[in-house]
Amino acid sequence: EGDFPNAEVVRMVAGLLQKTNDPGAAAKAVCQKAIETGSRDNITCIVVMLDGQGQDTSKKNFEFSPGPLTEQALEHKGFMDAYEAMAKRAGMTLAQAVELRYEAVAGMIEGSTPAKAGQLREELSAIGAPAGTKGSSKRAAWFRNWAEKLPERLKSDGPDNDILRALMAQGVLGS
Repeated sequence: EGDFPNAEVVRMVAGLLQKTNDPGAAAKAVCQKAIETGSRDNITCIVVMLDGQGQDTSKKNFEFSPGPLTEQALEHKGFMDAYEAMAKRAGMTLAQAVELRYEAVAGMIEGSTPAKAGQLREELSAIGAPAGTKGSSKRAAWFRNWAEKLPERLKSDGPDNDILRALMAQGVLGS
């Protein structure tokens, strides 16, 4: 989805690497551009430097920029399982990832076109109205409670995907 073709992604990454030589910053910029150009799907970008020079391979460093959470996504078990798995890879809980997304969306509203601001407000509404202020323990508790209640909203995405998830949980298939 969106309007960000692969050729444009490659040009963007090449230009950023020439300027900064920072693959992480290039990957983050690609994700941001994908969101700005209307992607409504999970967005993941990895920039791989094949020359191996100047890269410390002993550290794993993840930056998680959670993607959109529409009303439909919040009811889709497969989507939310994947969302939670990506958050865990970055060392976060689902509650922390959703809180991060909520704060990011709230910050994007100002300066958006009226149409985009409307979409962003719909996303905030789908998540809910958290208690407390940004960064407070009260807000973190609200999001933990939100994540605990999420299974009540979820709908199965079909028996085939339920079987795949069960196999992955047993370690039969890679996750």
